[in-house]
Amino acid sequence: MIATKIKRIILADIGLVTADVTTAAAAKALLDSAIAATPLTAIDIDNVHQDTWQISESEASVESYRNDISNAIYRRDLTPGELTIQFTMGEYSEKVKAALRGGSTITKGGEGADKDTVIGYKGDSSSISIEKTVFALTQDGFWFVYPKVKISANTAETDKAAALAVKGYPTKPSAGISTEYNFNSALIG
Repeated sequence: MIATKIKRIILADIGLVTADVTTAAAAKALLDSAIAATPLTAIDIDNVHQDTWQISESEASVESYRNDISNAIYRRDLTPGELTIQFTMGEYSEKVKAALRGGSTITKGGEGADKDTVIGYKGDSSSISIEKTVFALTQDGFWFVYPKVKISANTAETDKAAALAVKGYPTKPSAGISTEYNFNSALIG
């Protein structure tokens, strides 16, 4: 697997992954359901500011315990590193901002046919817990799927513009479902 650059990101409602994915048919069905969910219940991210896309996992921390008599290490505890997904959107709608940050959109209102036209965003600094299922397709055809991700989004200055920085923290979903899945799209049909 090479997995270079990002081609597509879909943020779906939590719970789209309902069972462990162990076959090509199950992987295809899952990806098809995510794609079908956009734009009804999922967000198809259409702008990732240059060079901000990243999947990273920090190194594991290891604590070693020594025997005072022999000075030999007799036990080690290993804590896995933290996995994160992040990107910054240089362009985004108020609906996307509300879905990733909390808050809500402001509509034109009134009585006309355009009363539901979104004209702005309103939010506050209260802590909102947003969880999404993240589907990320790389330009060379690898899907990264994270069934349960805590999302943190904030306004950030990027290249002299107000951008929306998004960081996701994959967490353990319900029993029997893995934290991360990777699929080669060329092999799943």
